[in-house]
Amino acid sequence: RLLRISRNAAELNVIVANSMKGLFTFLWMVLFLALALWTGALCCKVTIGESPRWNGSMDPLVEHGPFESFDRHEYFGSVPRSFLTLLQLVTLSQWADHFARQVVEIYPALFVFIAFFIFIISYGLLVTVISNVVRDAIVSSRKADYVQKELECDKRSRHGERIFKLADINRSGTITAEELEIALKQTELREIFQILEVPELSADGLISLFDADGSGCVSIAELVRGVVVMSEDIKPKDFLMLSLWVWNLDKRAQLLQERCRILHGDVVSLKKKLQAAFSAVRHFIGDVEEADLQKNALMHARHAPPLEPPEVPGTAVAAPKPPKYSLLAAAAAAAAAAA
Repeated sequence: RLLRISRNAAELNVIVANSMKGLFTFLWMVLFLALALWTGALCCKVTIGESPRWNGSMDPLVEHGPFESFDRHEYFGSVPRSFLTLLQLVTLSQWADHFARQVVEIYPALFVFIAFFIFIISYGLLVTVISNVVRDAIVSSRKADYVQKELECDKRSRHGERIFKLADINRSGTITAEELEIALKQTELREIFQILEVPELSADGLISLFDADGSGCVSIAELVRGVVVMSEDIKPKDFLMLSLWVWNLDKRAQLLQERCRILHGDVVSLKKKLQAAFSAVRHFIGDVEEADLQKNALMHARHAPPLEPPEVPGTAVAAPKPPKYSLLAAAAAAAAAAA
């Protein structure tokens, strides 16, 4: 059961792997420290442990000055004792009063060796261990974040596949706006979209959101990729792409504005020409109507009956006076009749 759990828990595997890596780093540091201490112990055993300068310094019957009494056999009598003494030096445990002052009092040059051991072995090794532990912790944290993101992407992928199964009603392999509209009303798609933090849009809006190739329908690959990408963090390259896209839209808008301005000038010029043409047509129609009126009047005048003779004075029978028509009156009457 533990093996099954550890096989399925990716985060636990990452933590265990990085812990083992940190343990290996610690073991290498311990090995390096032991090697350095053993080498220094050999040198100290030969240099200090076999030195005759402290012979008789522990005689209680003889009065000695400050830091002159020193039991070199106790601290540097053998390689293991020298190893423990240097380990005491590395750990900074009462090293100054126990042996450092006595050794430096006789051999001042060994101060360089002691200082080197303290700063290089103690502080240098400490910094190395801490830096490796911190580096391993950072790597472990990055791997844990990566694993967490992979798990989140896998979870969203499964949700995307479930959404596709619910929305693909006719099992055609693609989702249309009509199918999505029906699925939103009859299934739990809205709840799934809320879990995935998908914007609440209409069916057409969701199709436009996930339709990458602009075909008007969404395939399972487009849907899964859209759902997964929606959870990713915004990166600097995304801001760069957005700025380039906005700049492109601005340039296209400026170009469209310039074309609209040119088109507006052409429309104004065409309007003036059409107004002049309509005015000429109206004038032509008026001239044609006037010419027709004159033609009809002349035709009527030409086909009118002749005028009656005038009355002769002194006749026996007075005939009734016929109406007097002139050519102009006949033309006016004909024009009125035609109108």
